[in-house]
Amino acid sequence: GLVTVQARRALHPLLRSTLVCARLHTSAEMCSVLNGHLGDDFGTRMVVAAERFVLRHADRVVAPGREVLDTYSRFYGPAAPRRSAVAAQPRPVPAPLAPAALIAPVVPPDPDGPAEPPPLDGGLRFLYVGRLERRKGVQDLVRAFTDLARDDWHLTLVGGDTDTGPLATSLRRVLELTVGGDHRIEFVDATSRAGVRAAVDSHHVLVAPSRWECWPSTVLEALARNRPVLVTPTGGMPEMVAAATGAGWVADG
Repeated sequence: GLVTVQARRALHPLLRSTLVCARLHTSAEMCSVLNGHLGDDFGTRMVVAAERFVLRHADRVVAPGREVLDTYSRFYGPAAPRRSAVAAQPRPVPAPLAPAALIAPVVPPDPDGPAEPPPLDGGLRFLYVGRLERRKGVQDLVRAFTDLARDDWHLTLVGGDTDTGPLATSLRRVLELTVGGDHRIEFVDATSRAGVRAAVDSHHVLVAPSRWECWPSTVLEALARNRPVLVTPTGGMPEMVAAATGAGWVADG
């Protein structure tokens, strides 16, 4: 992105007539802040500078929803995406928002379609898919479930470990200590796309407890498998749930 935008601004022959667009997801800088630590090493500072340059100087910024664009504006302030074009570009500049663009993951066709939900004999089966990472809110999710005064539920956490626990420790180890062997909470290592689809099919609800999320593919996966989602009121997720009747629920906080 950095090299492409620099070449566009320098009017390189290959790009002088090209419109360069930057699509918003979640920047590395935002991820680091949400995980509680933004390094001061050379590599981190260069990544942050590169991201900010692209956001400031791309011809257009494409966002899947209004809240995503607004979050970037609040987070970056003066370095937020601009509505103006680069100098020497005569074309008019429209608003940089692609409203509610549904960017679906590439999923091989399933001839059998989504499986029927499992029986409710053992209670509701909830599924979390993603890295065990502070910014994903998985520790908040575990705390919420272990505080419940009922036991007719099961929670499966699918994803790899990270060192975003307290004092840069393993978050999975912290969660395992929090759970204390509770049989209702199960940890599963990261799996393939097919494994994710199988996990979705064997549960009733997918939970996305992130502290901020753009337009997560895990939510799209669940909806594509005919499963409702439970999401936090942040980023593009409320818009995703509101886009279809019966898609799921948005938490209070």
